[in-house]
Amino acid sequence: MPDIISTSISGLRAFQTALATTSHNISNIGTEGYSRQVVELSARTPLGVGDFQIGQGVDLQNIERVIDSFVTGNIRDFTSEVSRLEIFNDFASRVENLIADDQGSLMPSLDNFFNALNDLANDPSSNAPRVALLSAAEVLEQRIISLGNEMQQIEQEVDERLTFEINEINAISTELGRINETISKLSSAVSQPSDLLDKREVLLKKLAEKITVTVVEQNDGTLNVLVGTGQLLVAGPLAQQFTLGQDQIQPDRMSVSLQSQGGSVDVTNTISGGTIGGLLDFRGGLLDSSQNRLGRVAIAIADTINSQHQQGYDLNGNFGGTFFNSGTPQVLPRTTNAGAAVVSAAISDITAVTVSDYSVTFGGGVYTIVRLSDNVTVGAGAGPAINNIDGMDFTIGGGAPVAGDSFYVRPTRNGALGFNTQITQPNLIAAAYPIRTSTSFSNIGSLDISSSSIVDVTNANFLDTVDIIFDPANPAGTFDVVDRATTAVLQNNVAYTDGMTVTQNGWTVRLNGIPQVGDTVTIEENIGASLDNRNALAMAGLQTQAILDNNTASYQLAYSSLVSEAGAINQQASINLEVEQSLLTNAIAERESISGVNLDEEAANLIKFQQAFQAMSRVVQSANTIFDSLLAAV
Repeated sequence: MPDIISTSISGLRAFQTALATTSHNISNIGTEGYSRQVVELSARTPLGVGDFQIGQGVDLQNIERVIDSFVTGNIRDFTSEVSRLEIFNDFASRVENLIADDQGSLMPSLDNFFNALNDLANDPSSNAPRVALLSAAEVLEQRIISLGNEMQQIEQEVDERLTFEINEINAISTELGRINETISKLSSAVSQPSDLLDKREVLLKKLAEKITVTVVEQNDGTLNVLVGTGQLLVAGPLAQQFTLGQDQIQPDRMSVSLQSQGGSVDVTNTISGGTIGGLLDFRGGLLDSSQNRLGRVAIAIADTINSQHQQGYDLNGNFGGTFFNSGTPQVLPRTTNAGAAVVSAAISDITAVTVSDYSVTFGGGVYTIVRLSDNVTVGAGAGPAINNIDGMDFTIGGGAPVAGDSFYVRPTRNGALGFNTQITQPNLIAAAYPIRTSTSFSNIGSLDISSSSIVDVTNANFLDTVDIIFDPANPAGTFDVVDRATTAVLQNNVAYTDGMTVTQNGWTVRLNGIPQVGDTVTIEENIGASLDNRNALAMAGLQTQAILDNNTASYQLAYSSLVSEAGAINQQASINLEVEQSLLTNAIAERESISGVNLDEEAANLIKFQQAFQAMSRVVQSANTIFDSLLAAV
């Protein structure tokens, strides 16, 4: 016959557990990651008595953790993306503020330099504008170097942050392995330690803040955590460790590796998401591009100013020297190279230089050059020279290479860091042209030279005095080009047309007007040219000249594209961050609606279970009374 005492006590135990679980829920309402727990009860197997089945009470089936694995996974994924975008947006904003600041950017100092060149052109013989130009050049130098140094400092901060985040990941993964081990010991076929599962989920969320993870549940209740393209970070109680070391391809920067029993695997290019992914995305994307673009502008300023300055005459009557220096291309050999070959690169045509990095790889007896921005092969050769590759010349030297040897080339990365002024004395500024033109006083026509330009100052006869003579012995309408010192005829019986150009000895002049027989114009060395401003004007004209990107962009336009790129990337990151934050907020709210503790619901449960417990107590008391009455009747 059913035991009324046993039936009542089963209820007391069940509702006591329900009350304890409700109390546990309320106590943990402020605990991070806590999931609401509910008691699962089931009726005991009834006892057959005659034609009837009489119940025998209640059994505690399980204490279940209320959770939706899909929602939990979404929270991890959204958390990872929000963290990636937050760190990326933080550093991207710093770059944008650095290069776009009205006072601190390159543009004010660059404008000031060219304004000083125009002031010199207005008064080339005075010392004051020359001193002012040197001062403006130093300010330009300081600004370019400062921008380069600050970008380099940001790169160092990225490496420091990577070190911190890697240490955090290693600590979290170790703790996950420890919890996995504990869970495997406490778990059974029907029950798992809910509070430990919550703690593990909190750790997984923290790990997702650092890096995107994939979670695979095992039969024993443990979780395997994978990163990158499927590398195991945590497997049961075992936790692998991340390390930072020298990058094989770019040895001057740090790479991320995963250390396992089988060895170390470089995962820099395969891991994503979280703060680690954001840092690597920023470093390999916007930061590298910004450094390359800034360096290219610095190299272009130095290259073009130098080229024009060296075509002029200074106050001492000498050709101008190097005005600016800039950083040269970097070539980094891969750390695993087995050969002894050495590769160097030099910029030969700044107009064709891109903002990309390059790889040079040896194989099949030739070196193959790949532009990394679009992975296009742009050149190949056996050496020792491979020229005219996107404005660069490559030289192969050293010993013999081994197949697979490769080199990483940064054409412009150090351009800003190496920028400096070489002219230190005002009289060494070459504001004048080295040649001048004049017409003979005896000319009776309107022949004149409207303009002159320099083609090649290295021509051995560049400074020779040359006359353009409409010789009476010549056929009508023709002239000779004659070396005055040797009387040698350099060009004979040249047909004249108004506006035509004549090129000789490394210079070109344009002839205008209507000449008469015997008219002469002269091209000669510009001796005592303190009042000549033509070279200063030519240098000042470089400010608006289309030089970069195959003669389509000026200095200002190239720098503006740097600012625009940083602004666009930063803005897009901000927009994406807002979207991901909204998705994360919604996912957290959905989790709270499923797993969160609701005080109103728990209060109602508390009353319900308390009343049930009190009722079962009364049943036990009644059972005792009945039992006592039966004993007394015997």
